Amino acid sequence: MNPEKTSPGGATHKEVTALIETLHATGQRLEDLTAGEVDTVTDRRGRTVLLRRAQDHQRHNEATKQAAILNALPAHIALLDAQGLIVSVNEAWRLFAGTNMPQEPAIGPGLNYLEICEHARGDDAAQAHQAAAGIRAVLAGAAKSFSLEYPCHSPTEKRWFLLVVTPLAGQSPHGAVVMHLNVTERKQADQKFKELL
Repeated sequence: MNPEKTSPGGATHKEVTALIETLHATGQRLEDLTAGEVDTVTDRRGRTVLLRRAQDHQRHNEATKQAAILNALPAHIALLDAQGLIVSVNEAWRLFAGTNMPQEPAIGPGLNYLEICEHARGDDAAQAHQAAAGIRAVLAGAAKSFSLEYPCHSPTEKRWFLLVVTPLAGQSPHGAVVMHLNVTERKQADQKFKELL
């Protein structure tokens, strides 16, 4: 890159690089001067600056809180990025995958959920392909949400789930929340009601 090339704001690459280095050096010096005991400093004009360690701590606390919230929910939840990569999953997702697919690799962070759905084979392939299309529509902003009820029977029991996909608010590029809710009791109650008619 040309060191004299100007950015849209008029600054040169060299100037921007020097400012970034100064910013990092200043932050480190403030950490050294305060011996890590201070998390914010205020300048003469009253502007507050959150020091790097405090920023890292705040991000860690926020991530811990988000994980606790997701783990408290009974639905199997995965957070996807804009390309469909699984960013994180909750404990219910991990437990279901470990219990129901012990011989298969876990479907978890780093894998592309869209590709998994698109490459599905067997009896439920059509619904998996439909799920992939719905998730793509939400990720692209073409749909506000997507839902699909589907069977997911095991060798020992009949089960049904409701897939619900919603966009991650305030994210750009957009990601999505994918939830699988167990609706077996409702489905069985519906079937019993129909049998009584």
